[in-house]
Amino acid sequence: MTFAYTVTVVDSVGHSYDAALQADTLAAAAEWSRNLYGRGTIDIQVTVSNNTSIGTANGGPATSVYAGTQNGIMVYRGGAEHELRTGIDPNGSAPDILITIDPNFITRYLYLDPNPANPSPVPSNLGDGIGVLEHEIGHGLGIIGYRDDDTGALSNAASPWDLLVRLNADGSADFTGANAVAAYGGAVHVTTERNAEQFYHLGSSRSDAIATDLMSGYGLATGQTHRVSTVDLGIMADLGLSVYGSLDGNPLVDAIFYLRGNQDVARAHLDPGAHYSGSGWHEGRDPNAFFSTNGYLAANGDVRAAGVNPLTHYDSNGWREGRDPSASFDNELYLARNPDVRAAGIDPLTHYLTSGIFEGRQAYAAIGRASDLTVHPGFDAEYYLLANPDVARAAITVGGDSFAFAYRHFEDHGWREGRDPNAFFDTDGYLAAYGDVRAAGIDPLAHYDQYGWREGRDPSAAFDTRAYEATYGDVRAAGIDPLLHYLTNGALEGRSSFGDGHFG
Repeated sequence: MTFAYTVTVVDSVGHSYDAALQADTLAAAAEWSRNLYGRGTIDIQVTVSNNTSIGTANGGPATSVYAGTQNGIMVYRGGAEHELRTGIDPNGSAPDILITIDPNFITRYLYLDPNPANPSPVPSNLGDGIGVLEHEIGHGLGIIGYRDDDTGALSNAASPWDLLVRLNADGSADFTGANAVAAYGGAVHVTTERNAEQFYHLGSSRSDAIATDLMSGYGLATGQTHRVSTVDLGIMADLGLSVYGSLDGNPLVDAIFYLRGNQDVARAHLDPGAHYSGSGWHEGRDPNAFFSTNGYLAANGDVRAAGVNPLTHYDSNGWREGRDPSASFDNELYLARNPDVRAAGIDPLTHYLTSGIFEGRQAYAAIGRASDLTVHPGFDAEYYLLANPDVARAAITVGGDSFAFAYRHFEDHGWREGRDPNAFFDTDGYLAAYGDVRAAGIDPLAHYDQYGWREGRDPSAAFDTRAYEATYGDVRAAGIDPLLHYLTNGALEGRSSFGDGHFG
């Protein structure tokens, strides 16, 4: 869910461009909001005045909030950052981000688009007004601090950004946040040249590749648009904000996740969404932490045979058809536990990645179709393929019935390798807890289904056999494997697994 924002333009003269300035600031805020989850409403005030420090534009938070002490230095977080993280507005109805822009800078050097919803090209001799406003909002969201303008030293105060900037012995500086470094595929240089941009902008020189970023310390080139980059999103994530999706607006391609796991793509400075759609899924790369590309293709032979992008298939059809995206996410359980999401009729994984995860909603381990779970009692072929990408790749290579392949793998190798046959059976834990089964050298899942549950043994620390039977008399009376009942019926019915954290 994008964060909410308002924009107010304060211009005592009332210039003719004020409406365009208002529209472009709204467009600039929308660029940041598209990939940032926030709990509050960020109020942005743009003041047209020649009272700027450098004769162009300045931006930053209107207030700051004490965030603790680190290494003896008091840490202060900008008010807008704090509000997005907590939903608490530290200065009430007053603006959260203040931008001051010089009228001469506007009239001589900036192109303000009167209709940013249908943008026009930036003239070759002018700068991108929306880009400048995005840049200043970036400062308001946290790229600010307390370093000495000359030495870069910190005294008794620092911002989260300050704590992640390393000053090097040669006079250079780098932003060391792991997400930004991964997104860029290398060192993220910080401006140290004394050009009034030092320590809070990107680029070590005009020729530095990262000096073309939105947050450049060397100005934005004329005749070009400048927008939020994946590196900028990485910085926001490193500063503690909630970032999701990719710059193309696809919430299911987590740009930061993708680049962290695919440094070849990062080093080539390729767009994650375009790369995944073009070649990434063919190569078995995962677009986010809750979608297994190879697992989905292996578990869904029709999708594999159709040669379509599995993520697109999942978003448009798969979730409605009960196809789970990964071993860590079950569509039906998420929808059952979140009726508001079900009522909205939206892809449950999209909701989770853009809102649910930040709201503290739970993701549930995948459970396959009931009919598949009874073929080999308790063996969940969908889960097994989603949880074991190497097995999924092998199943794709071999072709044929991938579910049968998965079961053969578990029987021949998987349980001996400690692989779990479903989300609630801990292979290693079962063998460790029950030495007689381990000594017998037999398939632990088969043992549980045939004998173990009758003997009161637990399949994992997340499922208590005796408690399940004691609580649900219908299951006890039916004389059936309680774990199998839970997987095929109980979970969706809202029954508890009574996970007590240990084996009984």
